[in-house]
Amino acid sequence: MWIVAVPIAAAASTDPPDSDAIPLEYAHTCSEQRITHTFYALCYAEAHEQAAWVAYELTRSEALRSVVDRTDNFRNDDAVRTGSASLSDYRGSGYDRGHLAPAGDMAFSQTAMSESFYLSNMSPQEPSFNRGIWRSLESLVRDWAVAKGSLQVVTGGIFTSVKERIGRNRVSVPGSYYKILFDNNPSEPTMIAFVLPNRKGSQPLSQYVTSVDRVERLTGIDFFTTLPDDLEHRLEANTDLSAWNFQSSGRSASARASYSGNSPSTGTAAQTSSRSSARSTTQSSSRIAPGQKINVNRASLAELQKLKGIGPVKAERILKARPFSSPDDLIRVKGIGPKTLEAIRPYITVQ
Repeated sequence: MWIVAVPIAAAASTDPPDSDAIPLEYAHTCSEQRITHTFYALCYAEAHEQAAWVAYELTRSEALRSVVDRTDNFRNDDAVRTGSASLSDYRGSGYDRGHLAPAGDMAFSQTAMSESFYLSNMSPQEPSFNRGIWRSLESLVRDWAVAKGSLQVVTGGIFTSVKERIGRNRVSVPGSYYKILFDNNPSEPTMIAFVLPNRKGSQPLSQYVTSVDRVERLTGIDFFTTLPDDLEHRLEANTDLSAWNFQSSGRSASARASYSGNSPSTGTAAQTSSRSSARSTTQSSSRIAPGQKINVNRASLAELQKLKGIGPVKAERILKARPFSSPDDLIRVKGIGPKTLEAIRPYITVQ
């Protein structure tokens, strides 16, 4: 087994590590500054004022342990020698400060949560992307971490197609993003990669799957360099979905969706209006297809929100109240009255 334990450092390390000492989850090429925070590492791309990659290991216990509230303490990363992007770069831009290492993955520790709000971990994302399909993918990753025991996660923007630049520091707005997942199971290791355009998603997540080889061509980054060459080549060419269950179980404290996707660059009043609008848009446009039913005992938070009248709060309450022996049992969930139950009854099942 090739995993090396994540270093638990008191402060960020910026010294170039010896290649043989790099933990597997951080073993990716970096032509600029490599920074190691307590629970994740990043490669800072000064030309784009954000990370070329952010990498960390997410374990089952971390994915299940939600003990820290979202902090929203966005701030500069003093470990970036050239200076990171600033809050003013995002202000009024119309883009969300989108996490690369999600706050929802860091709710197991106050330190992890706080460090996830360094601006070196942010990238300008379209609100409909950040709060939609990107958030769904983050939730699915947590479910997979629970199912598989642990995952190595690598995320970043793709700068071959920059939409525009924002702020005094001219922060690049990537045209698309990648996410790579490595299940380092010694008996059957597997990898999967995604490339998603920085806009509202219109396809199932499985349609955005690609090979790690393709991500390497798009980014110029060599990932997982410490793996044996034959294994690396085999895994990184793979696009097989059979080892990855896209029917999210919700076991990973999926209520953490509330940690992600709500980092707009405008003021408080605008945040409230934008969030309300996003919820309204999601519920009005994300209806269940005719004949389709959602199993409320197994559905993820995102799937539950497809039901009319079920927003993030009610969906979280459903998750906590499971299991249900019949659809009528949902009446015991706070906020679901007879009217709501009758509206969703044709679209739900408990088996």
